[in-house]
Amino acid sequence: MDGNWGKRVEYKPTHEIKGYKRANLTNENPALVVVVVEEVIVVSVVAVVAVVVVVEVVVVVVVVVVVVEIEVVVVVVVVVVVVVVVVVVVVVVVVVVVVVVVVVVVVVVVVATAATTTAAVVVVVVIVVLIVVCYVISEHCL
Repeated sequence: MDGNWGKRVEYKPTHEIKGYKRANLTNENPALVVVVVEEVIVVSVVAVVAVVVVVEVVVVVVVVVVVVEIEVVVVVVVVVVVVVVVVVVVVVVVVVVVVVVVVVVVVVVVVATAATTTAAVVVVVVIVVLIVVCYVISEHCL
C-alpha cells in the first residue's frame, strides 16, 4: 500500500474491463422475459379465481341447503349457473391481464432499444390507449 501513495491511478471504463458484462434482460431474450412474466401472472390469477369459485360454490350450497331447504336439483342448477358466470368473468379478466402484460413488456423492450425520443413517446401513447381500452372492456363486460 505505502509504495503507491501519490501515484496517479488510471481507471478504465467498465466496457473495457475484460469479462465485464452489463446486466440487461432486453439484450438477452425479450421473448423469454415476456413469456415468463405472462405465465406468472396467468398462474396467479387462475389460482386466485379457483379459490374464489370454490368458496362461492360452498357458500351457495350451504346457504341453499341449510337456510332455504330447497330440493337438491335446484341447488345443483344454482351452483352450475354461479360457476358458469364466475368462469366467464375470470376468462375476461385473464384475457385483459395478459393483453396488458404483453403490451407493457413489449413497450418496455421497445423503449429500452429505441434510438429516438419520438419512438418512446409514440410507445407511451399506445400503452396509455391500450390500458384505457382494457379498463373500458373490464368495466362494461364484468
